[in-house]
Amino acid sequence: MALISVAVGAVAAKLFGKKRDDADEDAQGDHPIVRAMFLPVNTGEDGDLRELLHPEFRIYMNDYPVPDPVRDHGPMLILEEINDLRLNLPDIHWELYDEVSGKDQGDKKIAIRFSSKCTMDGTEVDFSVAGFGVVEDDKLIEWRQVADLETYEAHRAATVRPPLTPNAYGDES
Repeated sequence: MALISVAVGAVAAKLFGKKRDDADEDAQGDHPIVRAMFLPVNTGEDGDLRELLHPEFRIYMNDYPVPDPVRDHGPMLILEEINDLRLNLPDIHWELYDEVSGKDQGDKKIAIRFSSKCTMDGTEVDFSVAGFGVVEDDKLIEWRQVADLETYEAHRAATVRPPLTPNAYGDES
């Protein structure tokens, strides 16, 4: 079932959009926060990301708060997640397809669509992700992603991070 979702997402990305001209670069996008998010995933270098994250930063996947064994907010939430991705999925690469940023009712917003590619268990995985951020005081305070939950849970399992949803890893307890 996960392969069908991944295949549908990959086909949709190829039919309904093409990657940006800078999608092969390590840091992609126009907004400094988008560029700062892509750099550590694609290279393992933190760059400016830490300075662009609000102290109250939170991250969600499909409206589930992304769990961390130690904290529920703050810059280390995403920095450690990216570090674990790079350690356990060393060929991971994000490619940016679309980016929109601007102001809406006083809040700065960012919206992107990107592809996350890596090898898991000897199989190349490519899935589409939509990301939405809220910027406060020039720092990212909230990041929400929407993607195939089964594939995302597989990424988390590969990095030995706790699941987003109960029984995601087949544990019946």
